[in-house]
Amino acid sequence: MLSLPRPHAGQRRVLDSHARFRVLACGRRWGKTTLGEHLSVQAALAGRPVGWFGPTYRFLSEPWRTLRQTLAPVARRMSEDERRIDLITGGSISFFSFDDPDAGRGRRLALALVDEAAIVRDLARVWAETIRPTLTDDAGQAAFLSTPRGRGDFFALFSQEGEGWASFHAPSAENPHLPAAEIEAARGDLSERAFRQEYLAEFADEEGAVFGGVREAVDAGRTGDDPPDPTQSYVMGVDLGRHHDWTVATVLDPNGRQVAWRRWRGQTWTVTALRLAELAHAYDAVAHVDSTGLGDPVCELLKEQGVRVRPVVFTAESKATMMERLALRFERQGLRLMDVPVQTAELESFAYRTSASGRVVMEGPPHGHDDCVCALALAAQALKRPARVT
Repeated sequence: MLSLPRPHAGQRRVLDSHARFRVLACGRRWGKTTLGEHLSVQAALAGRPVGWFGPTYRFLSEPWRTLRQTLAPVARRMSEDERRIDLITGGSISFFSFDDPDAGRGRRLALALVDEAAIVRDLARVWAETIRPTLTDDAGQAAFLSTPRGRGDFFALFSQEGEGWASFHAPSAENPHLPAAEIEAARGDLSERAFRQEYLAEFADEEGAVFGGVREAVDAGRTGDDPPDPTQSYVMGVDLGRHHDWTVATVLDPNGRQVAWRRWRGQTWTVTALRLAELAHAYDAVAHVDSTGLGDPVCELLKEQGVRVRPVVFTAESKATMMERLALRFERQGLRLMDVPVQTAELESFAYRTSASGRVVMEGPPHGHDDCVCALALAAQALKRPARVT
């Protein structure tokens, strides 16, 4: 006997649609994976071939594991190597990752389900050249499920008004099993833009400044270091650079007040480590250092100098999260900054931009720098929940 979670009213709204192509923009924890499982099982039990597509193999692990368990009673064959489940009804579910640019090409599908569609690279091209042709023989259906990410290809599909298309907007609160208190807690932890995208499932504008209220956070004319206070616990953020990029160090007190700032380039790693160690010791600060790439040797040199070091490896995802936290701290007036023109300029020019692949990214201007931004973000993420600074 098969067992799937009972769909809630929002999921039922999508399941009951007769549209050939369904596009769902939903908030976090709304239940899109469960919806995808219902769609896939329904089609496979009816003897139809299903293709489940994900941006990378990582996104396929949960549905593969769940559907393998769910369909075990009616499975004729399961292949871990092929990521394919064949049923006794003649139907099948195959899992494809867009790590392979030709994923699914040449297959014959009655249902193509694209999970996390907003982060699929070149989604419009993948849909037109790879997925859409697989549906031709059986006049198959497609479902695109995702939390929004700017206004790229997924937004274009969501905005389709042609025959056979239907779009659904589903904020997280539509899931009756998700406690309202959890959603409100997320509101307190995210910037306004991030909350509206992740939980209200709104398509945010692709362009625009990441940080609001930068000028208001600057103490005009305060350019010198604050004297260290031995009763305070300081944190230091360090973004490393050598030739083209700058090494920047920022020291914050527990309330988010910037008390010291340094910037240089063109020095050896040994000299850089000595300068950083001197600043860290002056404030007895824990150093949060970007250890991506060549950062590890500097971290080791700092440890040899007796500095308490917390290495941080940047990934696209972790950097985005860190910048969202910094944006939230600006929104909550949880920073007081020194009057450093280059830092202020970097913060104001750091923006949401559309990359060549159509994805929305947070970055500085072309040919510009973001070293001051990264150093400040590294220090700020080590602080406690944002609090208003007086």
